Amino acid sequence: MKDMHEADDEVLDWQAEIPQGDVLPILAVTSANYRPVFSFWESSLRTLGYPRQKIHVVDLGELAPPFGYCTDSWRCAIDRQLAEVVKWITSHPGEYFIHTDTDIQFFPEFVHLQREWLQWMQDERLDIIFMRERTEVVPDMRRGEVNAGFCVVHCNERTRRFWQRVLDEEQAYPKMDGYPPYTDQFHLNRGLGHRLGIFPQEGAFGVRWATIPDCQCIWGTARLEEVPLAAFHHAVNTPDKAALLKSVRRQVRRAQPLCTAKVAGADVGVAAEPGLAQQIDRLADAVAGLRRSGAALGASQCDVALRRLLVEVQALAKSCAQCGLLEPWRALRWRCDDGQGYCQSCWREWCAKQDGARTHYCGTWVDAEHAPAQEKTAPAASGAGRGSTNSVANGKGAKRGGRLKGFVSARSGADVDFKIRPSAPRDARYPEQRQPGPQRLGVVGLRGCQHGEPKDLGCGMGEVESRGC
Repeated sequence: MKDMHEADDEVLDWQAEIPQGDVLPILAVTSANYRPVFSFWESSLRTLGYPRQKIHVVDLGELAPPFGYCTDSWRCAIDRQLAEVVKWITSHPGEYFIHTDTDIQFFPEFVHLQREWLQWMQDERLDIIFMRERTEVVPDMRRGEVNAGFCVVHCNERTRRFWQRVLDEEQAYPKMDGYPPYTDQFHLNRGLGHRLGIFPQEGAFGVRWATIPDCQCIWGTARLEEVPLAAFHHAVNTPDKAALLKSVRRQVRRAQPLCTAKVAGADVGVAAEPGLAQQIDRLADAVAGLRRSGAALGASQCDVALRRLLVEVQALAKSCAQCGLLEPWRALRWRCDDGQGYCQSCWREWCAKQDGARTHYCGTWVDAEHAPAQEKTAPAASGAGRGSTNSVANGKGAKRGGRLKGFVSARSGADVDFKIRPSAPRDARYPEQRQPGPQRLGVVGLRGCQHGEPKDLGCGMGEVESRGC
């Protein structure tokens, strides 16, 4: 309980009461061995006043050791996550919900942005929205990949069939010491099938999806522009998640004070009015009202409200990455591969130059279904993963540790050192595994890394042994 109390101490001034009907239900899966990190997830919602009826946590209790990447406990947690998502979608047709990993914490903007996300999904007829995968592990191979740690889902037949397929793939092709190490994120991105120059994206079963702007979530350490605007923080790229969560929480607390005061009978927050200029005018009137009633509110309360208004002004508009035109963020077209937003005109111009090519390593379910029969049924060569240091490429296998020649670190520019456990035969279902070359070893499914440290997969359960990337 010590970790829980420490987490609470950081955000006592964020206490609020949120009406139950104003927010979405949240679904997560955790276990006892992840308690120090999960306490930040839990306490951030409690100190925001998130209704308890809207928080749904599946606690797996004490899992049997060993823990970590590619262990039985790790796989159990991944499979249970997917099963719970399918169950929720099936049980709540027509509704929306949020699914998250538990190495995430939430901030005051989380409540406001939920309304924005829902409106965006309805305007664009989106079935799912994700955060973009902003990995430091071979990013050029993973452009357009989404991170499985956070998504808002509309419960309908398309999403039910989609997530059921992800679960089926996960269970049929486990990652237990396999090659490559499959994760829910690997199967998820195969089903989404990102292509350049398309918005919304369309995946298997007709699922329409997109990614939220990068500034709406903090990835790892906080960037200056994210702190006042982020709805949540994903604790990746660190060997000490609890310390990172605590540090980022302190930063955001100073920039995102929670204010529920009303001025002249109107909510200080932004109302759903059309037009950017009208919303800014309304905020200007609210500022004037705060100045007039400053004595009644009290200096500190007025200061909090004014800072909150500044955050709202910053959140109102984003500029087109190409022409600089200011637009409400929901009016821009957001690229999944680099997080840039474009106005309608610039988007059409950019799309005209694209060929709709796929951008990440994992292929798609469609590719696998249309592969030649021998690729689907014949077992692949089982030698990869054993032998000499450089034998991954020549089919003789690799030893438990070594150096991947030609596989360059995104951070250091050096060849990558790695450690692997004994590898099972490659899965013949995925023909892209059969392509020679070391670039697929030890990185598939990672959600973030830190140079010289274990890589956490973001699911709250495991790591992969790797150094130098």
